Amino acid sequence: MNEISIKIFILFCLEELGKLKSSGLEKIGMTSNGIVLKRMLKDLKIGGLDQLNISLDTFDENKFEFITRRKGFKNVMESIETALALDFEVKLNVVVLRSQNEEEVCNFVEFTRDKNITVRFIEYMPFDGTFIFLFFILLIEQKLIWIFQFNFEFL
Repeated sequence: MNEISIKIFILFCLEELGKLKSSGLEKIGMTSNGIVLKRMLKDLKIGGLDQLNISLDTFDENKFEFITRRKGFKNVMESIETALALDFEVKLNVVVLRSQNEEEVCNFVEFTRDKNITVRFIEYMPFDGTFIFLFFILLIEQKLIWIFQFNFEFL
């Protein structure tokens, strides 16, 4: 499927899901890596989409390319800003990896302070059997809690 076919399919799904709002469905959301999302946001809003979960693991463009294995950091940031301007409910999904982006967790909290964004620190989900590798790179939950308590008084 090419991008146009995917867009048509998503808009069709939104139209069908939108019919369920009269039966009590409160919101319609989707998850995206955000790279080509900006081009579709106006149509998605008109189509009835309410919420966006956007994956973003770093604010550093070079790290972004290393972690995701693709270019597109600026596109993702533009997608986030455009989504906010269109009044989407935006959630950032951040996978925290030891020695890769753990020093940025407070930056994510600060990024959401004056914006209508929720940040969620989520687990890495391996699909290729890399469990042993994960043991060494995943940041443990308790360390995250300590980082937040040390840096933010309200916790």
